[in-house]
Amino acid sequence: MGGSAPQVPVPSANTTAASSQGYNQLAAEQSQAGSMVNQQTPFGNLTYTPTGTGPGGFPTYSATTQLSPQEQYLLGVGQTTQGLAGTQAAELLGGANYGASPNLGSMTSGLTGQILGADIGGVQPFFNQQTEQLQSQLANQGLTPTDPAYQVAMNNMLQSQNQSVMGFLGSAEPQAFSQAQSAYELPLQTAASLYSIGAPASLSGNLINTPTASVNPADVTGAVNAQNSAAQAQAQIAEQQYGSQMAGMFGLGTAALKALPFMGPGISSLGASAMPALGALG
Repeated sequence: MGGSAPQVPVPSANTTAASSQGYNQLAAEQSQAGSMVNQQTPFGNLTYTPTGTGPGGFPTYSATTQLSPQEQYLLGVGQTTQGLAGTQAAELLGGANYGASPNLGSMTSGLTGQILGADIGGVQPFFNQQTEQLQSQLANQGLTPTDPAYQVAMNNMLQSQNQSVMGFLGSAEPQAFSQAQSAYELPLQTAASLYSIGAPASLSGNLINTPTASVNPADVTGAVNAQNSAAQAQAQIAEQQYGSQMAGMFGLGTAALKALPFMGPGISSLGASAMPALGALG
């Protein structure tokens, strides 16, 4: 009459975790295999080939790129050009000797002298003509080189000519420095251009972006918590059922004992065999 509480099945945490891990691994394998799609393009082919099994039982693949004959030819020509450009850039930098002290000062002076020499060479005939004209003018005035007036006139002319040269020199020197700086930096700039042409292709930028398996680990903690929650719920149900059954049994026994005085002498007719039953009601 006591009965028993219904049994609630409680899943094993290890079983739940193993099942979850199995589903995750299967999904990852299917995702990886579905992503390994061979490609055929006008520029070449991309082929995936199974190579074995990696950690955790996941299949591994190798990716092979085969360029078309035309693209393979261009690649060979480009690599040859890169090699020549890189070699010549190194030779150019070696000849420039940038490790030594900069020589911009001497380069500027040399260029300034060249510019000034060209200018003086151009204006010197004019200066000579100007000098001859002044000498003739002074001679017509009866002045000789020993006369102070003659000397003052000639000095004024020479000073004017010198000021003209110095004025040109003031503008020529910045121009010479700019030219020297350009000449000094030219090997470096040319070498940089050659190196950019000769730089090898970026390895990381040309690697094949193969799919990576994404495996979600089994939630062992969640499985254990679920197991504990189910066990607690089962215990509560069993306790509630046990309490209800016991309350009902005690209620029946008390009601039977209260009814005995009203049964009168007839209770003796139950005989000794009925007493254990009454005791069970208690």
